[in-house]
Amino acid sequence: MSAKIIKETSDLTKITKKGGRKKYKKHSVFLRVLKYTFITLLIIGFVSIGLVGGYIYSCINSAEIIPDEVLKIESRQNTVIYDSNNKQISLIYSSEKRKIVTLDKIPKHVQDAFIAIEDERFWEHNGFDAFAFTRAVVKKITEPGNREGGSTITMQLVKTLTGKDNLDLKRKFQEQYLAVNLESRISKEKVLYLYLNLINFNGVYGVEAASEKYFGKHVGELTIAEGASLAAIIKGPSIFAPTSESGIKKNHERQLECLSLMLKNNFISQTQYDKALIQANNMKFVNKVIIAKDNTGKKVPTRPYFVDNVLKEVKDDLVKIGYSDEGATSAIYGGGIKIYTSMDSTVQAQMNKVFNDNSYFPNANVNGKPPQAAMIIIDPQTGQVRAVYGGHGKKNADFVLNRATDIERQPGSSIKPIAVYGPAIDQKIITAGTVIDDSPSHLAGGTKIYPHNADGRFSGLTPIWKGIQRSVNVIAAKVYLLEGPENALNYLKKVNIDRSQKNISLSLGGMEQGVSPIQMAAAYVPFVHSGIYVEPTFYTKVVDSRGKVILDKTSTEEIRQVTTPVYSSETAYIMETLLQRVVRRGTAYPYGIVQNGRIDSAGKTGTTDDKKDKWFVGFTPYYVGATWYGYDTATAMRDTGQALKLWKAVMNPIHDKLASAKFTNPGGLIARTACYFSGQLSGPNCPSSGNQSLWYLPGTEPTSICSYHNGQQQPQGSPIPIFTPSPPPNPLGTPKPTNSPITTPVPTTIPTTAPTPKPTPLPTAAPT
Repeated sequence: MSAKIIKETSDLTKITKKGGRKKYKKHSVFLRVLKYTFITLLIIGFVSIGLVGGYIYSCINSAEIIPDEVLKIESRQNTVIYDSNNKQISLIYSSEKRKIVTLDKIPKHVQDAFIAIEDERFWEHNGFDAFAFTRAVVKKITEPGNREGGSTITMQLVKTLTGKDNLDLKRKFQEQYLAVNLESRISKEKVLYLYLNLINFNGVYGVEAASEKYFGKHVGELTIAEGASLAAIIKGPSIFAPTSESGIKKNHERQLECLSLMLKNNFISQTQYDKALIQANNMKFVNKVIIAKDNTGKKVPTRPYFVDNVLKEVKDDLVKIGYSDEGATSAIYGGGIKIYTSMDSTVQAQMNKVFNDNSYFPNANVNGKPPQAAMIIIDPQTGQVRAVYGGHGKKNADFVLNRATDIERQPGSSIKPIAVYGPAIDQKIITAGTVIDDSPSHLAGGTKIYPHNADGRFSGLTPIWKGIQRSVNVIAAKVYLLEGPENALNYLKKVNIDRSQKNISLSLGGMEQGVSPIQMAAAYVPFVHSGIYVEPTFYTKVVDSRGKVILDKTSTEEIRQVTTPVYSSETAYIMETLLQRVVRRGTAYPYGIVQNGRIDSAGKTGTTDDKKDKWFVGFTPYYVGATWYGYDTATAMRDTGQALKLWKAVMNPIHDKLASAKFTNPGGLIARTACYFSGQLSGPNCPSSGNQSLWYLPGTEPTSICSYHNGQQQPQGSPIPIFTPSPPPNPLGTPKPTNSPITTPVPTTIPTTAPTPKPTPLPTAAPT
C-alpha cells in the first residue's frame, strides 16, 4: 500500500509539474521582463538624476559670486570713454540715471506695494521661493501663454547686479543660487534697499528718480495709489510706464491688481484700500524730464554725437552677449566700465569746427528751420568710425537726432557706383569703355521721355567713363536695365542696404526707402578695401571695473564686425580710377581734390529732384567720408554745392600731415586705349581728343580696331540694340594717324594721355 501511495503521489506530482510548466514559464517571463524594465528605468532615473544634478552643479559652479564692492551702490563708479589714442574724451556719471535714497526715506506702503506685486513671501524665503517657482512652472505647462514668473525680489536684484538676462536654464539656476548666496551675506532690508534703488522704471532707475519723473515729487511724499503705480511699472517698463495712452491704461490695470494684493496680504486696511481706489481712478502724471547731474550735483555737459553713438552700440552689444536691457544700462551708468572708442580726436575737432561755422550753411531758413547737414568719416581698412557730426551748429542735448546715422534720405546719383556701375563691371556686363547711347528714351514705358539728364541735354554715343564723370542719368538707367534689378539689389544687400525696390528710378537714387550717411560711407568702403565691405563700428573694446575685457570687436563672437566680399579687388580699382575722374574733371571738381592731388581722392556727387538733398561720398586711401546737406523736411534749395564744400573743408586739413598716397593697383588688369565713340581699340583715324587709356578686367578688353572711324557707317560697341543710337558728331577736324594704342604703356594711376575736353570749372560745385 505504501508503495502504491508513493507511486500515485509521484504520478500526481509529475502531472502537476507537467500541467503547470507552461503557466510557470509564462509567469516567469513576465516577471523577468518586469524586473528588467524596472531595473532599466531605475538606471535611467539614476542616470537622469545624475545628469541633471551634474548640469545644475556645473551651472552653479560656473556662477560668479557677486562681489561685495558691487553692493556698495552709494559709491558706484563712473564710466570713462577714451578716443583711439587712449585719451579720455567723456565721463558717464553714475548719478545720471538714478538717485540713491536710504530705506527709511521710502514709505512702508511704497515698499509693501513692490513686495505685494513682485514677491509676497519676500520676508519668508531665503532668496528662492520654491512655492512660487513650482506654481509658475505648473501655470506655464497648463497655460502656455501665461507670463507669470517665479522670480523673487532677490533674484531680480541678482539679474540687475549681474546684468545677465539670458532666457535659458543655466542662467535661471545661477540666478537662484546667487540669490540664496546673496541672502546668506546681507539682510532682507539691504536686499530691499538695493532693489528699490536700482530697479528700472523705463529710462530712470530707483524709486526716487521714478517718483520725480512720473509724479514730480520725492518718494517720501507718494500716496499708496502712487506707490502702487510705480510698482506696476516693473513687470515691463516699456509697456507699463505711464508715458502714453496705452501705457497709462496698462499701468492702471496692474496698479489695481497691486492694491488688491496689498489688501489681501494685510499691508493696508479696507479703508486705505477704498481711498487708494479713488485716487487710482484719478491719477495724474507729470512725466518730468530728469536733468542729468554729475557726482557733485552740477548739470552734466552735453555729450558729443560720437559718444551718443558709442553708448548705443555698447548697450546693444552687451544685450547681444546676454545682458538684460536694464543690466546693460546699469553697466554703463555706474558700472565703472572703460570704453575704448575709434574716434580720432584730431579729425573730430576739424569736423566740429566746420559744422559750427555758419558760412558753410548759406541757404535761408525755411519756416524758421535752418538748413542741416551731417557727415561721417570711416577708416576703410578697419570699418572704424573716426568722426561724426549729426547736424548744423552746437548740439544742445544728449541723444538728439543724429542725421549721420538716424535719417534716411534719397541719395541721388551717389547710389550709381554701388547699385549700377560697380556691380555691372564686376559681372563683366560693361567695361569702362563700353559705349551707350545717351538719347531721349522711354525707359519707364509709355510715351514720356524718361529719364532726363541734370544738364537737360543728350550727348549721343557716350562711354561709361564719361557717363560716370558727368553723372549722365540715361547711361546709368540703361546699364541698370542691362544688369537687371535683382543683381543691383543683391549688390546693395552686400553693403548692408537691403531694399526691394526694382523700378528704374532706383538706379538714379530715387529710392522709396532712403539711406543714411553712415550707410553710404560704409557702402563705398569696398572701393578702397580691395572690394570688401566692413561693418562700421564706433568702439573697439570695453573693459569692466576689474579690468576684464567684456566686449572686443575683434574677438567677441556675437558682436564681431561683419565683413563681406562685394567686388573683386580688380573691379574695386577700376571703380577707383573712374571715380577719380569725377573729382578731377567731373561733377565734384574742384572740391573733391585733396591736398592738391598729392593724395589720391575719388567720389560721387548726388542730387535729388528740385535739389532737396545734396550728397557727396568721397574717399582717399586713408578715409571714406559721406556728407549730406538739406532740410529736415525735404525742401527745394538753391544749389550752392554745400555738401562738397563741407566735405572739402573737413577732409583737406585732416590729410595735411599724412604721407602722399595713391590708390593701389592690385595687378592683373589690362590697359587699352579705346575710342570714345565705339569703345573699340583706337585706330589711326580716331580723333585723339576722344582716345582714353582705360583699365579692363581680363577677357573684357577690346580686341579689334575701331570700325566706325575705319570707314564703316554704323558704330560697333553699343551693347543694347534696342537703344537706337543718335548720329555721332562729325570727327573734330581732319583725323590724323596716331600710334597703336596697344603699345601704350600701362599706367599706374588714372591715364592722363589724350584727355577729353575739360569742363569749365565753376566757382561753386558743379551740379550733378
